[in-house]
Amino acid sequence: MLRWAAVLAAAAVTLGSASPNQLGPVLHIPEGSTVTLDGSLRQGEWDDALPVNLSDTVTLYLKHAPGSLFLGIRAPERGVGNLLVVRDGEVRVLHSSAALGTAVYEATGDAWRLKSDFIWRCRARDVSSGAVAERSLFLETEGWLATNSYLGTPGEMEYEVRFPGTSLQVLFVYLPVSDPESVLSWPASVSQDVIPGPIPSVAHLNPAQWALVTWEGEEVSAASPCEGAPTGTIAFSSSRSGGSDVYTISADGTGLRQVTASAVQDLEPCWSPDGVRLAYQSRRPAWAIYTISPDGSDEKAVTSRLSWSPSWSPDGLTIAYSTGSSIKRASASGEELEDLVHSCNDCGRPAWSPDGAWLAFHSSTGGNQDLYVLDVRAGTLRQLTKEASRDFLATWSPDGTHLAFASDRDGNLEIYTVRLDGSELARLTRHPADDLLPAWSPSGEWIAFVSERDGNREIYIMRPDGTCVRRVTDDPSDDMYPTWNPL
Repeated sequence: MLRWAAVLAAAAVTLGSASPNQLGPVLHIPEGSTVTLDGSLRQGEWDDALPVNLSDTVTLYLKHAPGSLFLGIRAPERGVGNLLVVRDGEVRVLHSSAALGTAVYEATGDAWRLKSDFIWRCRARDVSSGAVAERSLFLETEGWLATNSYLGTPGEMEYEVRFPGTSLQVLFVYLPVSDPESVLSWPASVSQDVIPGPIPSVAHLNPAQWALVTWEGEEVSAASPCEGAPTGTIAFSSSRSGGSDVYTISADGTGLRQVTASAVQDLEPCWSPDGVRLAYQSRRPAWAIYTISPDGSDEKAVTSRLSWSPSWSPDGLTIAYSTGSSIKRASASGEELEDLVHSCNDCGRPAWSPDGAWLAFHSSTGGNQDLYVLDVRAGTLRQLTKEASRDFLATWSPDGTHLAFASDRDGNLEIYTVRLDGSELARLTRHPADDLLPAWSPSGEWIAFVSERDGNREIYIMRPDGTCVRRVTDDPSDDMYPTWNPL
């Protein structure tokens, strides 16, 4: 049995101060059959659950039945499970290893203070009538039950949490017995800074970053991250004027304004870092890059050769663009400077990282479209995705840690995010219509994207976890290439 100090060190993760803009994912889980908690994830018993990968070898399964949330763990070895649940203004640490126990914390200012001492109970490791009765009593008195790591199949555990409502805020932490320092947590974005030593009297917890588990078909509660009107201005391309022009619109769907009004195609706008100009590609007759003021005045040419997909550098001095076989950059005033990527196959959509150190783009150099990142200073190139699918149209998060992109790896185009090191791949949209062209808001609170879910291509926004989808534009024409004003 692991020491309680090691268990709480993993369970009570330190997250810093809470913020209404730091919100964890909202997960709608399916309704399924009731589970017999015997420590084995038998064939067919968990087929109706939603799987979540904690690692390459450890999977968490979630589903609900009336009045209960069920969780299953499948791992290659024994482990220790800790489920943290927010209920009635308290955080309950539900621990399972060789025995079960509950610790309760209550909020005190910016921390959580231990309210009820930890008590070990339900140590039975068999399925005798006495052990079953003991576990049933534990479920009724404590409101939850789990199989310990010595009951059933090694590496498999099951949880039941009684809850009559429609949502729970939860965090799950799992420690392999062979290496308890290898903490696996869900949601994956939770910090792994831990509280060392014996059970602390005060823990620094931030449940706002934990997962909000809701039942399929239920609306998220009023305290959800969907509250608050989005702010800012989005530029986009639209064919609503008959051709294709650049427009701007407020993120709440008001204040539509036409920027360009030419007889040619104007596409793929991007903002200067000071928010006072827009770059875009225009076909006159070949594609070239231009800049313009948002009021439609002072248009200037940047390139004269075949070029598209402009991306303004964070220092405002240069604009990167694609030629199809290379990635180049020119000064914002139009002087061609250098090749950033000398030769690439079908490469496009360059995107500067917020600090200017990296340039992301997609290319089919490896046989199909994948994401690549260029270390601009070192001149080294790294392939970020390696799937037998299209991964393309990437955009950076404001903190430079993640890329949002479109991929058809699951059958149709959906929006995903991934870290710069290739880890923490997450799917944000789940719709039979195509979703593509993500663009992060400067605050990081929203992602704009294009979807065909209402019959034609329109601009939508969503939270970075895929929730709170709102439609911004509404026109029979196609609205494309959203980009958020950085101010």
